[in-house]
Amino acid sequence: MKEKIRIMNAIKNFFESIEELVFPSFKLAIISYYYPINGTSVNGVAVRVYYVSRELARLGCEVHIFTKKLNDETCNMYNIGKGKIIVHYVETEEPADYINDKFVAKKFRYMLFERSVILEIAKESTIRSFDILNTHGWLTSSAFALKLFMRIKWVHTLHALEKERLKEMSYEDRKFSMFNNWIEQTIKFADRFITVSESLKERLSIVYKIKEDKIEVIKNGVDLSIFHPRNLLRKGNRIRIGFVGRFSEEKGVDILIESIKNILKNYDNIDFTLVIPDVNNIGQNMLSLNSYRSRLFDLHKRHKKRIYIIDKSLTHHELAKVYNSVDIYIQPSYYETFSLTVLEAMACGKPIIATNVGGLKELVRNGKEGMLIDPKKPDQLEKAIAKLISSPNLIKSLGDNAYRRAQNYSWEKTGQELFKFYKGLIFSHKK
Repeated sequence: MKEKIRIMNAIKNFFESIEELVFPSFKLAIISYYYPINGTSVNGVAVRVYYVSRELARLGCEVHIFTKKLNDETCNMYNIGKGKIIVHYVETEEPADYINDKFVAKKFRYMLFERSVILEIAKESTIRSFDILNTHGWLTSSAFALKLFMRIKWVHTLHALEKERLKEMSYEDRKFSMFNNWIEQTIKFADRFITVSESLKERLSIVYKIKEDKIEVIKNGVDLSIFHPRNLLRKGNRIRIGFVGRFSEEKGVDILIESIKNILKNYDNIDFTLVIPDVNNIGQNMLSLNSYRSRLFDLHKRHKKRIYIIDKSLTHHELAKVYNSVDIYIQPSYYETFSLTVLEAMACGKPIIATNVGGLKELVRNGKEGMLIDPKKPDQLEKAIAKLISSPNLIKSLGDNAYRRAQNYSWEKTGQELFKFYKGLIFSHKK
């Protein structure tokens, strides 16, 4: 038996050596405006870039990440497995000196960042050219220019379809809808596309008229070593409900606030934990969101012991503690293509109440891992909460199912799928 295993391993190593000779490791550039610093979770794009870059390096890739320099960060290099990761912190001009409004300044920062990224990638290419350039979100300008002038193979990963997402966002966001026209025209020059859900692939094909054979679905994962159930001490028979997300209309914050108000009025044993990092960082001209924020803070002022608001970004370990401190997780989004927070809560064994939109219905099956409700219906959210809190057994069974389903998602799997995808694209290009 041992001899058979030895022979099998020798054969495996032989073919791996042949593969490395035929197909050497490749050099990849990833452009992401955000990237986690000191383990702090910024947004879904940053989390994905962090984890897939590590998996790709383990598989032998040389991964270069180009992200915005925030403070005094310097270029970092990490050797992981057979490959390495180089993080380039790109110096970007600060528009705040001549633009007062935070919201408008943020839009300018994106454009200034892309201008700087073009120069950084061009400079790095003089050492060794990149095999693939992978952009995320609506950062398409730099890739468009680099593909045009340097002939780099361009893959664009979509985490949302801005043209549709804006419909559920604030009036102030919608004023910048002209950017969508630029995105729509530039991404058509990408060689291939990646979406994080089947529903997003379908919408990309329909709305932007992209052929389906150019779109690959590679879903996000979850760090199962961090996000897993933990037994925390509870106070009596109180029920705690959790929410993690941006303070934006697309996340259904208006429905969230309305439901919290009614739940607090009708039940005296329910508390809320809300992780909303940007709640105190809204531009002065964001009238609708400032109105919602006033309503939320007014509720908090009247129910301080029952509403716990965390207004800063948390590390993954801190987030895992939050998920494990609640009994039910809610996601009342109007638009959602995947939702890492829902997957993280599921991995911690929490039942989910989410809207029946986009990628949420691919993660959560109604009556199995949680309950799906229609968007913009606070009464349905309240009824779903009432149904769950009336049955501890239902909370447990849905939570157990959620935990089991989350085991199918890992960043290792995402990285392997991405590696195979890149490899096929480079090989087809070189033939």
